[in-house]
Formats: sequence, structure tokens, C-alpha cells
Amino acid sequence: ELAQERVGEVMMLEIVQHVQAFLHKHERPPVSLYEEMVKRRCKEAEEERKKKQKEIEIRLEQEQRQIEEELKRRNDELLQSVNSLEDSENDSSGSEDDKIFS
Repeated sequence: ELAQERVGEVMMLEIVQHVQAFLHKHERPPVSLYEEMVKRRCKEAEEERKKKQKEIEIRLEQEQRQIEEELKRRNDELLQSVNSLEDSENDSSGSEDDKIFS
């Protein structure tokens, strides 16, 4: 825009000053290659830590589900055996009652 406004005038100094102001306004702090490398490694290490943590959480959830399923299975087996014992006691006591009243 500035160049179009100054067509036909001596404009090099004004354009250079405008560019300098723009660069100064948008300047990033200088970062060495070493600092960039360290930041990148830290970021990668953090991502790897999060990935491992997620894997651990998934594994723990799976183990918890397996434990709950095993407990339910054992509880069901225990209830079945208690019920079958009660049934066999009822059958045997019923036949003894029949003998007593006969």
C-alpha cells in the first residue's frame, strides 16, 4: 500500500522504515538451535509420557473388568452350589418326614 501511495516520489527510506517497524513488531525472540532441540525433546518426552500413561490406564481398566467378571462368575458358582445344597437338604428332609408320618 505504501509503495502505491508514494509512486513517483523518493520512497526507499519510507519503505525501509515501514519494513523495519513491521519486523520489529512481529519479531520473535532469537532462539538457538540447541534451545529448539531441547524444547522439541521435552515436547516429545511429554507426549511419550502421556502415551504410556494412557496405555497403563487402559491396561488397568481391562484388568479391573477381568477381576469383576471373575468375581461375578465365582459368586454365581457359589450361589448355585448353595442352592443345590438347599435343594438336596429339602429332598432328604422331605423323605424323612414321609417316613415319620407313615
